[in-house]
Amino acid sequence: MELVVDGDTGEPPTRDVGSAAGGPPARDVASGAGRPPAMPGAGLHAASQQEQPPAPATSSPMPPPGPDPQVERVVARVFSELLKTPVDVNTPFFRLGASSLTMVLAHRTLRAELDEELTVVDMFARPTVRELAAFITARRQAPATPPGQTGPAPDQAAARRAARARAAELAG
Repeated sequence: MELVVDGDTGEPPTRDVGSAAGGPPARDVASGAGRPPAMPGAGLHAASQQEQPPAPATSSPMPPPGPDPQVERVVARVFSELLKTPVDVNTPFFRLGASSLTMVLAHRTLRAELDEELTVVDMFARPTVRELAAFITARRQAPATPPGQTGPAPDQAAARRAARARAAELAG
């Protein structure tokens, strides 16, 4: 077996013959005592393997503003009342003990108190009080529907109303 080791000494490659008893191959002491043999080609890019300083952080856009404290309090209150326990604003609803039924009941209350356009899907996509409150806050601050657009198509709105009625019926 022949092993070629890239060394920094400029010496010719070493030949590894192993021990007579068939033990592990001897290490190349000339190129670095005690180090295991390098992979072929490992010494070619030694300069590129040196630790590079971290790249400067690129200026990113401002982080989205946090939720309106009043909105966050309402969302937290609704879930706290339904779960009959104080809620942490950063803990996912299901870890707090919420179920899909809890989500539907919270949806009903939040639509009435905060955002008529809120959907259950919006709630599942933002699974904490803080995320949901930030979403509702951002939607409240967004400009109204642009002129010339009247909102969702009538059949889509009817389908939403039917789904909401069915969810309310199941919620009891």
